[in-house]
Amino acid sequence: VTELWQETPKSSKAKAAAAAGGDAKGSVLKPVNKDRYISKMFLRGDSVILVLKNPKAKSADSNK
Repeated sequence: VTELWQETPKSSKAKAAAAAGGDAKGSVLKPVNKDRYISKMFLRGDSVILVLKNPKAKSADSNK
């Protein structure tokens, strides 16, 4: 199972610019995609597993 999420990095420069009301180049931080692999043996009973189909992938059924 792979866990995927996004994090927005926190920078002391961006916080200082926002507090001062200035528009520093580093004040706009882009989210970073993160992921990690979780082995089946470590999944607990309350885990939720989502299986998503890639909408960009073309399947053989769509050509019929």
